[in-house]
Order: sequence, then C-alpha cells, then structure tokens
Amino acid sequence: MPVGLLFAWNTLGAQVAEPPSLLFVIPFVLLLLSIIALPGLIPHLWHSNRFKLALSLVLIALAAPGVALASTFHAFMEYTAFMAMVGSLFVVAGHIHIEGHWRGQPLSNAILLLAGALMANVLGTTGASMLLIR
Repeated sequence: MPVGLLFAWNTLGAQVAEPPSLLFVIPFVLLLLSIIALPGLIPHLWHSNRFKLALSLVLIALAAPGVALASTFHAFMEYTAFMAMVGSLFVVAGHIHIEGHWRGQPLSNAILLLAGALMANVLGTTGASMLLIR
C-alpha cells in the first residue's frame, strides 16, 4: 500500500461538502463589531440588550438558506460533550494540588515537562493540563 493511501484511507469514499458562502460570516462579523463599538457608543443600551443581540444574530445565521441544521446540531452535540468533559475535569482536578519547591531553572522545567508528558499519556492532554495549570 502506498504511503499516501495510509494517511488518506478514511477519506477515500467521503464526499466533500461545498464550503459555506461568505454571506454566512456576516452575522459573526456584526457580532464582533458590535462587541467592539457598541459598549463605547451606547453603553446603557448595550449592557441591557447584548444577549438579545447575540441571540438574534445566531438565529439569523441558523436561518440562512443553505445551512444544514443536522450538521449544526451534530457539531453542537460534540461541543456539549467536550464542554461536559472539560467541566468535569475542572471539578475533579480542582482539589488536586501538586506541590514542590520548584525554582525556575532549566532542569526543574525539564522535569516538570517530562512529568506533564507522562501524565498526558495516562490522563490525556486535557487532564494533564488541568493538573499542571493549577
């Protein structure tokens, strides 16, 4: 088997979807511009209506023609599962403290990096980073 096929075996029968139109980006750009400009221009109106504006722009993006709601729902479910995992790791790792008298020297940094790499093999990268960030 050629080396190129080794890395592309799962995409051989897949259909490539058309990229979304650039018009699909307009609600996101409007949201970013409103976050930048509206708090300074009309602060009272912005602070009382920012969630309504964000929700309306999301609904506009979802109601745009050509949006596949099934793929959007699938992406939302994947995101929800990922956020549940990160939240549970945060709760579990929140009470674990790794203490030591570490000084900022190359050897101690290398040892800490090695410990993080070993923990990532056991706990996964997200779990190891939750432990080492605290």
